[in-house]
Amino acid sequence: MFAAFLVVAFLRLVVASTLFPADFQRGIVFGGDEWSSPVYPYGSGGAQASLTALAATGASHVRLLVSGYMDNAHTAVEVYSIPQPSALATVSVEAFAAVVTQASELGLKVVLCPVLDPNWDILPAGSRSTTSPNATWRGTIGDKWASQAEFDAWFASYRAWAWPYYRAAAAGGAWMIEVSSELDFLFGAPQAEAGWRALIADLRAFFSGRVSCAVDQQTAVKMPWIDALDYVGLDVYNGLGAPLPLGTAPAVADLVAAYEAVVTPSLEAILARGNVSIIFSETGFQSRPNCHVRPWGTELVRFEASHPCAPKTSPPPKKQTPTQTLHPLNPTKI
Repeated sequence: MFAAFLVVAFLRLVVASTLFPADFQRGIVFGGDEWSSPVYPYGSGGAQASLTALAATGASHVRLLVSGYMDNAHTAVEVYSIPQPSALATVSVEAFAAVVTQASELGLKVVLCPVLDPNWDILPAGSRSTTSPNATWRGTIGDKWASQAEFDAWFASYRAWAWPYYRAAAAGGAWMIEVSSELDFLFGAPQAEAGWRALIADLRAFFSGRVSCAVDQQTAVKMPWIDALDYVGLDVYNGLGAPLPLGTAPAVADLVAAYEAVVTPSLEAILARGNVSIIFSETGFQSRPNCHVRPWGTELVRFEASHPCAPKTSPPPKKQTPTQTLHPLNPTKI
């Protein structure tokens, strides 16, 4: 996964060097836990080499992911780590702290991003696919809770899980800590506002850096506690056009125009809320055809000839019924 992000981020670095000032934040997401190969977890020789290569691109910031899990994305309240040998295994606090140290020694400013997911190891097949009827994701965590007590229990569990990583990031001189990522329901729920404000206040008691969260544009506009943050981090994966025939790439100008059309209104709405800044915490495309159609997905988006953008061609010839040939030794066989 690092390689895929590296390609995207390198292109962003090239663009940034020509369009933006020298202090523009040139960041790359560095996936760990479930977001990397199980052969190269944080602390491995491969991960260390990848982080060194990341710094060599000219990046100024690195966003380090740490994954926690819940039994499901609707009713569960307990947050926990998954041990080895699962491919989802959560990095230890000690291994995470070592990565923070290495990144700092390479001259990178560190951003901690805790990510919660349903425990894919125990959920039905297809739960992780964006096109499956069993699909589930972190954005719905808490949407079936029936009482304030469940919100309070979740915050207690989440604090117990996340706090050691917060402290490790702070001790390592992290530039920014995201309190969490893409918890759409929990970020917008009125029942969770007091919990987020209290968590941020307690975090600031020992962390003097910047505090943020990562969220989509629609949720950021309606978050009731946005004023408690230094930055609103936007994870931007909007679709940017119709699928094209394989081997055909969309024009850069068309992508820029589509990007501006879907992002600009949200940026204006967020900034209108007052004293908060915006950072793009995550965005990009995968290395596959038509990745601009569903940047958040992993499936191949195929071009359909019936699509309005399809090139006009002559209709295919009608199928002809094949001529039957008699078997040379037995005329009754075909």
